[in-house]
Amino acid sequence: MEPGADRGVGARCRPGDLAAHQDRWPVFVPAAARAGFAGAHALPISIAGHTVGGLNLLTEELRTLADADLQLLDRSLMRWTAAPLRPDEVVTHTQAALSAKAAITATGMLAATAGLPIADAARALHDYSRATNTRPMEAAHALIRRTPAPDTVLRRTANAEANPASA
Repeated sequence: MEPGADRGVGARCRPGDLAAHQDRWPVFVPAAARAGFAGAHALPISIAGHTVGGLNLLTEELRTLADADLQLLDRSLMRWTAAPLRPDEVVTHTQAALSAKAAITATGMLAATAGLPIADAARALHDYSRATNTRPMEAAHALIRRTPAPDTVLRRTANAEANPASA
């Protein structure tokens, strides 16, 4: 089990200190610690009231996400309230949720690298996308693959802010 997987359908999980939950997640907590993570948050991905997945946000430091950051993440995960009518609509909504998950993952990478609030990291990803003339989802997927590295995205964004004419 991992954060979010044992919380019930659609429940947010904010365990904070992973080490305090060793008994609850005996496999996950040591693996996360070996990878350098100390804290976690879990958010459900829901379609028409049914949880179809989840997003685990791991932090290297014990850190509480601000309510504004959690609300931004919730909105990004796109909760649909009306039941899809056709199977292809379920697929479309699921693909959109997975794309949002990629954007959130990339935003989290930037936030963790630079110690930025989530909203500022999202803005940096968007600015990088604009500066490189790529779609935001393409930029997010590239960042997740580490092509480019988070530092490169942040540096390019900072350079664009310092020299608006060259962006």
